[in-house]
Amino acid sequence: MFFRSGTFAALILGVMLSFPATGTAKVVTIASAANFKATLNLLTQKFASNDQIVFKIITASSGTLFAQIHHGAPFDIYLSANTAYPKQLSKQLDSEPFIYALGQLVFWMPATIQASNATPDRPLSFAPVNQQSFKLLKSRLAIANPKIAPYGKAAQQVIKLLKPGFASFATANNINQAFLFTDSGNTTAGLVALSQMNNQPGNRYWLIPSKYYSPIEQGGILLTNKAAAVLFVNFLHSEAAQQIIRANGYLLPASNKRTDHS
Repeated sequence: MFFRSGTFAALILGVMLSFPATGTAKVVTIASAANFKATLNLLTQKFASNDQIVFKIITASSGTLFAQIHHGAPFDIYLSANTAYPKQLSKQLDSEPFIYALGQLVFWMPATIQASNATPDRPLSFAPVNQQSFKLLKSRLAIANPKIAPYGKAAQQVIKLLKPGFASFATANNINQAFLFTDSGNTTAGLVALSQMNNQPGNRYWLIPSKYYSPIEQGGILLTNKAAAVLFVNFLHSEAAQQIIRANGYLLPASNKRTDHS
């Protein structure tokens, strides 16, 4: 249930009645945490078999979007990378927050960057990235801003435990920017999301065990009663949507299983 009042059946009936038989497209504006952008694009494409619905996706750090909502930004759905922001908003809305995915953090060192640091006796471009690679890193590391980005907060926890005293950072506004810092070569490596590794070789990143950081529970909340938005939020909990979410580097709330590689 996504609402505190009314029954689910009544809600869906109201949604159905609100769609005209013909007419202009319904626009749904989704404010999404930066890490979920690619997956959200796939989800909206899957859902948008109804040509009356058009999605407008706004991405930024969870904290930035939260501030925009407080200043009246006209969003219909908010998908954060944590649960704290949706819970705060639920105190002002007749809407229940929900968890749609569990994020996973990786240490990523692209092959091109490793090759530039290679030595004759140790061709790093062929060395798999692992926990030891992370501990030995001395050059700049890209992370999302811990103050506004949940993945940045998780990165900060990992660094405190495994690299205490390390301070050579390139702090990005969000996890997508952290990825770009690393991908462009501005930093040697980055602490980014597993969901960003879809096109990367598996030996170029280390999936950081969940014991090193607090769970990245990605929470959302419905901000309006717009019919199409209600339908999409319910779609997020369908098997079809969950298959897409799983396939793109996330775990699901009902599962506490994961494979840790150290």
